Amino acid sequence: MALYRALGDRWGLAHALNRMARASQGQGAFDQARQFAQEALSLHRALGAPRGIACSLGELGWSLQFMGSFEEAARLERESIALARGTDDRSALAYGLESLAGTLGWQGALAESLSVREECLALWDDLGDTHERAHINGELGLAKASLGHYKDGRRHIEQGLALAREIDDRYGIGANLLWLGLVTLAKERYVEAQQHLQESVAVFRAYGDRSAIICPLAALGGAEGRLGQLTEAREHLCEALRMAAEIRAQLAIQGAPPFAALLLADRGEVERAVEVYALASRFPCIANTRLWEDIAGKHIAAVAATLPAAVVAAAQERGQARDLWATVEELLAEWEKT
Repeated sequence: MALYRALGDRWGLAHALNRMARASQGQGAFDQARQFAQEALSLHRALGAPRGIACSLGELGWSLQFMGSFEEAARLERESIALARGTDDRSALAYGLESLAGTLGWQGALAESLSVREECLALWDDLGDTHERAHINGELGLAKASLGHYKDGRRHIEQGLALAREIDDRYGIGANLLWLGLVTLAKERYVEAQQHLQESVAVFRAYGDRSAIICPLAALGGAEGRLGQLTEAREHLCEALRMAAEIRAQLAIQGAPPFAALLLADRGEVERAVEVYALASRFPCIANTRLWEDIAGKHIAAVAATLPAAVVAAAQERGQARDLWATVEELLAEWEKT
């Protein structure tokens, strides 16, 4: 970027800043990613470039999404989409739709997220971009699974995985394996889920994306706990929680508390399991989905039924009031010692 600045090349600098924003997201440097995207947006606005503005708005939306600022992210993403439609830039439109669909999913607006993803997939299919088709097929499959449409969801994820393997897209392979693992966990096929998640973790370790590996690690711990492999489950959950705490991964951490609750239940700590799952249920992406109910919610409810109703209610109330990051540190302090 220094060369672009020295040359006074604002076009080149704006494009480089957007690329740096995406790279920073992968390293967990979310605030830095936001700053890069904001500078790129300012440059494109100064240049009067609608297509560049649309791309930068989408990139800034991604960055804010990773920081948990969903309302602002959605506002920017919708602005990006409107601009892209006006310029007939189908690639920018597809990126904007994909970003908005992610934000809607985190907000628990599953039906709208699914509709947006379907439009996005149609665009990428028409554009013939195998890389993006690999990603959006998997994301669409996860969206369908979140609504309980497991067969159709799995079909899309498997298609996304096949496309990613075809072009050796390591991130796409790791992500689709994670999503396949989650769907398989929901169906209680724990050995198969463990295999998918082990491969996902291995892919992301080699890829080097610190944020992306958090959920596969937590999910792998969940599968291992269900299989009675409690030591391995604790180790993988600790690694996920520690990494999330280090980079303050506001999105990735949301998938960890349900698996922490399952491990507590598998260790016989039922009341604490209820409490931690109540914390997880504060997140719309957990509370509003059939997928997470089948992965964890129904199992926590089953063990909660062994406790007096007043004890369960008190545990749920404590969980609703818990601080997320304080809970992460509490679990780490306990589990890393054992």
